[in-house]
Amino acid sequence: MKNDKYLPIPEKCRGYKIIKNKLVYFGEDSEISKEKYRCMNVVDQSKTMLNWMQFSKEKIRNLTLSECVLEITDIDNVHLLDSFLDEDVDICILQNFMKKSAFEQLQQRVQDKKTKQKFTCIKCSKSVHTNCIQCDSCLLWFHYSCVNIEVPKNALYFSDHDWYCCKCNSI
Repeated sequence: MKNDKYLPIPEKCRGYKIIKNKLVYFGEDSEISKEKYRCMNVVDQSKTMLNWMQFSKEKIRNLTLSECVLEITDIDNVHLLDSFLDEDVDICILQNFMKKSAFEQLQQRVQDKKTKQKFTCIKCSKSVHTNCIQCDSCLLWFHYSCVNIEVPKNALYFSDHDWYCCKCNSI
């Protein structure tokens, strides 16, 4: 029986990162898939958040393979989606992918966005308050009417069912 819990974990190894004291693989075959964000492992959550920041697949690949890190200018030029406002999103897992100043800038931008607490429908760009649904993967909000959903008679209906937007459903 192999007992690998005593094997030393290298500081850096191509295709791997140490996250929360675990060696995690970020290889090319580890793609973002349609899965509830809340159920994803930390690797997929990291990739998903980098994807939300609208970096190219090549940039995300280079980041996850430790071939580059994000600079403060990368964070300044990024449009942060409302997904970052969700209570289940922990941006701290992105810290390994960026310089300290860039991470501090990201924290500040997310905090500013959270202070405003303004969610918008990704389809129509109007404010979202009622009659809306959140994608379980990208965590963006949509008006029922914008995604052709009838307002459910039972408000708890969607709490028991997963719902994915068209973009996430096509993954």
